[in-house]
Amino acid sequence: MTKQVQLVRLGVVSYSNGIKIQEHYVNKLKTLISKPSNHSGTLLLLEHKPVYTIGIRSLKEYDGKVICLNAGPGQLVAYPIVNLKHFTPSIKWFVQSIEQTVIQL
Repeated sequence: MTKQVQLVRLGVVSYSNGIKIQEHYVNKLKTLISKPSNHSGTLLLLEHKPVYTIGIRSLKEYDGKVICLNAGPGQLVAYPIVNLKHFTPSIKWFVQSIEQTVIQL
């Protein structure tokens, strides 16, 4: 059985709605994990409405200073939600595959 990842293009959405959409697809994948299916996950493509985000790494790397990154329209964001057990079990392979998929799109 060929494993497939569903591509979902969402356009521009707010950050909070983007989180809710991700949670929906995570829950969907969890329900399918125990059932025979060729669905191995979803790749969400979207743009966020203007938002300031900061990751935990930024706090460590910059000695506790808050660094804000502006993200918003024009910046394509890809959220992979996949069951890695259906693919090559290698983080390097996974990251390279996502990169190549987004480049090809």
